[in-house]
Order: sequence, then C-alpha cells, then structure tokens
Amino acid sequence: MSPPVSLRSVAAATLGFSVLAGGCVVQVESRNYAAREEKRFTVQDAPEVTLSTFDGSIEVRAWDRDEVLVEIEKTGASKEQVDAIAVLAEQEGNRVRVEARQPASGWELVGAERSARLVATLPERCNLLARTSDGSVQAERLTGRVELRSGDGGIRALDLSGDLVVDTGDGSVKVHGVRGTLDARTHDGSITAVGQLSTARLESGDGTVSLTVEPGSVMSQAWEVATGDGSIAIYLPEAFDGELDARTRDGALRFDRGMTEAPIEQDGSARAVRATFGRGGHVITLRARDGSISVRRR
Repeated sequence: MSPPVSLRSVAAATLGFSVLAGGCVVQVESRNYAAREEKRFTVQDAPEVTLSTFDGSIEVRAWDRDEVLVEIEKTGASKEQVDAIAVLAEQEGNRVRVEARQPASGWELVGAERSARLVATLPERCNLLARTSDGSVQAERLTGRVELRSGDGGIRALDLSGDLVVDTGDGSVKVHGVRGTLDARTHDGSITAVGQLSTARLESGDGTVSLTVEPGSVMSQAWEVATGDGSIAIYLPEAFDGELDARTRDGALRFDRGMTEAPIEQDGSARAVRATFGRGGHVITLRARDGSISVRRR
C-alpha cells in the first residue's frame, strides 16, 4: 500500500462551523488530502468483476494477465476523513468485488466531500459491472457482458465485444467500436454510438442521438432509438436489411436520395414514415418527441 500523500496543487482548507439539525457542516475550500491503495486478485478464464464507488470516476482497461488489479484513490479534506472511507475487497472463486463505501457520519462536508476513484485493469475476457453514484465511467478493450452505470456522469466505451449496457442519470454517452448488442440510456444528455451491431436500443430523455451502423451488422431482433427532446441521426451501410418505422411530433423527416420512396404521413402535428431497406426484416423504430429524424447512408 502506498503511503498517504498531500495534493500539492490544492490550497490548504479553511474551516468554519455551523450547526444543522442532526450534525455539523464543515466549510472547506477543496479536497487537500489523498491516499492510495491497490487490490490484486488471481483469476481464471473470464472473471466476473463488480466495481462500485459512492463518489468518483471509474476507469477500466484490459491486459493479458490472469489477474485483476484495482487501484483506489481516496480524497477528502483531511487524513481522518479519507481514512473513514471503507474499501470492501473480496473474491469468491472467479468472482471479484471491490466497493468503496462512504461512512455514516454526523459531519457534512461542504465543498470538499469525500471521493474514491477506481482504476481497474482486467483480463480482456470478463464480465463487468462498474457503477458510481457520482462520476464518469470509462471502459475499453473488453470482451463479455459489460454494464457501465452512473447516477451523474458521462460514460465512454471503446472497442468492446459482447453485450454492452450503459445507463447514466445525467451525462453524455459515447460508444465507439462496439461489436454485439448495445443498450444505452441517459436521462439528460446526448448519445453517440458507432459499431457492428445485432441489437440496438438507445434512449435519451433530453439530447440528440446519433447511431452509425457499421458494415457487417445484421439485426437479430427489433431495434429502438428514441429521444424526448432532440434530433435523431441514423447512418446505415449500403448492404443492410431491415424495416424502418420513424415518427416525430415536432420536426422533419429526412432521407438520403434513393433510400426510400415511401410517403411521409401527416398525423395531426406528427410526421411518420415506414420504409423497407434491402430484403426487409426486423424493424428499427425511431421516435423523436421534439426534433428531426434523418436516415443516411454511410
């Protein structure tokens, strides 16, 4: 375990106290203390790894070892505050779990709350669940079932194969090089996805959605793309079989020339179109409550 270190770039905290019901408030300018530790686990085949933190980012990458390495960086206003952050690390067979927990306390920190950032290096073939209540999540070069979840933060995924689930309460989602299935949601933010897909479900409560379908993609079931407030842009390869069901309540429907001759229907204030590409097949459903929809060839 590395010794605790002070963050040189952060000024010393100034303290002020005021009484609240059930505890005190510590007024501080910023975090000025950090401690680092690491956990190592020997695994076989494709391990199942769960990483979670109450506050802080999570970064995951791959290597060619049968070993899981998790580095934890804890920060806070003082050594006492940082030492109070508990790290649960356990292994049962090929299952590994590392969790940073915020202690129950009568002290409320204002401006210098505790956090615990996790940086993990895993075997390329693995099943992963990474979640944080507040912070960004990033994963790259993994094969298996991968779930990336954040209560408040952006999510990035690069070169993942298998089944990918992405969910954030507030933040953008960027996925590139995914191969397999994709289920991505954000309650407030944009979604940008590029991949060779068999299944796709993308949903934004408030933001634009862009999906680029790479050559070699074959639909294994219906796809869904939706946004509550924003535009949708879909880019399809030349050789692609499927059907399209697009509808927007307040926006335009646009297609590249020659993609479809289907007429745009007017249903009250909504515009809708159904079209067939190639030999047809499963349906891509596009829904924009307030925004345009465009479908283009790559």
